[in-house]
Amino acid sequence: MGGTSDPNRDALYNLLALDPDVHNGGPQSVHGNPVWSHQNGFLVTRQPGSPPPRQYPVRLRCRWWVLLDSVGGYVPIPRSVVESTPRS
Repeated sequence: MGGTSDPNRDALYNLLALDPDVHNGGPQSVHGNPVWSHQNGFLVTRQPGSPPPRQYPVRLRCRWWVLLDSVGGYVPIPRSVVESTPRS
C-alpha cells in the first residue's frame, strides 16, 4: 500500500489481488514498470488535486475497463470515461 496515511487505504476499491511476482517480481511487474501500471490503473497518482483512487479506471485482464466498488466487485465503464481520466 505504499507510504500512505489515507484512512481508506484498505477499502476494497483501493485494492487489487495480484500474484506476488506480478506485484513486485521484476522488470515487468507493477512496480518494475510503473508507466504501464499507471496507464492501466494498477498504480494511481496521489498528488494534490488528483481524483480519489476509487475514480481511477482499472484495466481488467488487459481487455475491459472497470471501476472498483466498495463491496469487492467492479462496474464496467465506457472507454470515453477512461480517456477523460487524468494519468501521471
